Amino acid sequence: MAEEKKHEIDTDDAEKFIVKSRVEILRILRKLAHEMDIVSAVFHGGKDVLITAVLGIDPEVDVIYLDTNASSVYNDPLLSSKRTIFVCAKDGVKVQWISTEVEMVEYQGREAFRVAIPETLKHVQKRGLFRIDTPVIDPVMCKIQIEEENSVQVPLVDICAEGIGVILPEPPVEEIQKGAIFENCALILPEIGVVPVTLIVMGVWKATLKNWEVSHRAGLEFVDIRSGIQSRVQRYINLLQRNRMTR
Repeated sequence: MAEEKKHEIDTDDAEKFIVKSRVEILRILRKLAHEMDIVSAVFHGGKDVLITAVLGIDPEVDVIYLDTNASSVYNDPLLSSKRTIFVCAKDGVKVQWISTEVEMVEYQGREAFRVAIPETLKHVQKRGLFRIDTPVIDPVMCKIQIEEENSVQVPLVDICAEGIGVILPEPPVEEIQKGAIFENCALILPEIGVVPVTLIVMGVWKATLKNWEVSHRAGLEFVDIRSGIQSRVQRYINLLQRNRMTR
């Protein structure tokens, strides 16, 4: 793994990823629509996920149009949601916003979801995040809840205020693939405790180790992480820094 230059940050560092400029928000949304990137709609407290895509935006009436599912069985629960998190993860970039109301309308001759253009959204680029390696001996563990009765524990390789890098089990778990979202996961952070998180897979890749063995890795980011939870993650990062400075 290449060595990265690291700089200490405070618990408010994630605020720099919040976009408030309407011009920039419209630019980001137009790019999503142009590239038809996959967007995950996470609702009912993370219990339900519907895959969609931005079809277009109309700034004059302040709305975003998104693709629907072919079945009302999947569409109707989203329409009843009072809080939906829309997340797009692509090429190390995550875009996320929250909508409080989703409607079904007609858009260019087809059914579409309609939500309001958000006043703010989160736009995170991987290179903009402080990331620190986690211990190799006695590694930090993360429980990924694959299904209700199925979970895996994976060791971390690094951590930042927005997500984690992990070593996947061999053979790799089929469900852990780019764009997948897992709720009810847990970070077990030494001296901090068990930290509940929802995770989205940003990427999965192979890493060749110094002994020429191949290891499967994944980068995961936190979805809709609460400030209190993020503060606990940052406390652990600060703890790692202090421990290394005193060696």
